[in-house]
Amino acid sequence: HALYVGTKEGIVKLRRDGSRFVKYDVYQDEEYTGAVKHLCYYNNRIYASIPGYGVIEYDPYDNRTRNRFEMANCLDLLTGYITIDSKGILYSYATDWDSETSGIYALSIATGELEEIYSGENLYSVGVSTYSGNLFTSEANGFQTNSTMDIIDLKTGYSVGTQTAGIGTSRY
Repeated sequence: HALYVGTKEGIVKLRRDGSRFVKYDVYQDEEYTGAVKHLCYYNNRIYASIPGYGVIEYDPYDNRTRNRFEMANCLDLLTGYITIDSKGILYSYATDWDSETSGIYALSIATGELEEIYSGENLYSVGVSTYSGNLFTSEANGFQTNSTMDIIDLKTGYSVGTQTAGIGTSRY
């Protein structure tokens, strides 16, 4: 068994040695050579975000990249945050802090199809419920007041509600 962690070196594999974890391998993709920001796990594959490039599909069993998904403009350069639902749709967001515009993007890992599914101002996160199928995102509101969490019905693409969340709320 191993623990996989996204780092500036790539995907780091850790093994447990008694009460601590020890680094025993590092995987860096040949083409997408930047720092790995976030990892998602789906169907025995690890999906790693690399801002400036996109997402790689990494096979931990044979230690290689199985697929690359170009998402250079759809991953926030600050966070590179990704999440995945139970149907194999990977979600990310990108925010242009100068213009205060943002988009939520959906990538089908089966087909490679990428589309913007929601837009807003200063979005700072994305999450998806495997129970309800709803998408959650928050607007940072300048990091001066509480964030506004939007709940989006993925079937319709429309907001079905909002909630007040803490300042800078970013993960669900």
